[in-house]
Amino acid sequence: MQARWLIRRGNRKVAVIALGWACGPQLVGHIRPQGYDVLALYDYSGIGEIIAGIEQRPDITGRIAAGKELVAGKDDIPDTGAPVADNSVSPDTGTSATNNCGTQQPGLPLKSEGASTLTNKGDSGPLTVGSPGGLAELKRSIEVYPFRLLVAWSFGVWAAERLFAGTRFDRAVAVNGTPLPADETAGIGARRLAVTLRGIEKGGLEEFNRKAYGPHAGLAEDVQSERSPAALTKELSTLVSLAAVPYLPARDWTLAVVGRQDGIFPPENMLRYWGDRAREVNSPHYPFGDETILKLLF
Repeated sequence: MQARWLIRRGNRKVAVIALGWACGPQLVGHIRPQGYDVLALYDYSGIGEIIAGIEQRPDITGRIAAGKELVAGKDDIPDTGAPVADNSVSPDTGTSATNNCGTQQPGLPLKSEGASTLTNKGDSGPLTVGSPGGLAELKRSIEVYPFRLLVAWSFGVWAAERLFAGTRFDRAVAVNGTPLPADETAGIGARRLAVTLRGIEKGGLEEFNRKAYGPHAGLAEDVQSERSPAALTKELSTLVSLAAVPYLPARDWTLAVVGRQDGIFPPENMLRYWGDRAREVNSPHYPFGDETILKLLF
């Protein structure tokens, strides 16, 4: 799993954005909510091993495996008054600490070249969270913030449920997704997921991107071009397989945003699952190009 920080020092709030399948941080690179540091999670190819480790070690959120600390640099953690451990980043996993002191407000990714703000000079690259210990250290870096917002989109809703069990968020918003993507009445459905996977394996991503991203399909294609087709299908295959394993969702979601034009998660299934927590909007599956939705999130 990959994570990337957009750091503005001194912010006392953090927004953790769990993206969906075949995503990259460029899809939310235009988002600069005032007063927030932002952490984007993407590429869930190795999430099975992380979940298995969490289930085997239920105390993992409070213990870090020696030699596997993965955390943003200590100088980039905001001064919240809470003690911050002096941990260094494991040299074989990359780093996540970046300093971006811009004041840009949330905007629209109208064209792909305007959304690649995460590749600015000084960006040290993604943080690879490849173990339960790495995830626990990532959680520690989030928990220093007095206010924590979780935004989860598409398959990221399921991923956030599995990864952040026991992690407190002051506000949690699900966008065009549910914690049960393989459920026939509350998600996409196992059969439809299998058909989608086979279609992508045979015909590529063009049709999927058209349904998922609408006018922003070009941005998705640019992001996906950075990974091989085999890597993308492996990630989806992993998610489809894991989503079929029964589990009990436990996150107390504050709000669920449901796009009426969603071509991936059936809107009627999302409305059925979320009930009175749902807020309908006139949006396709990809939500981060809609200023109305950004205002709901932040």
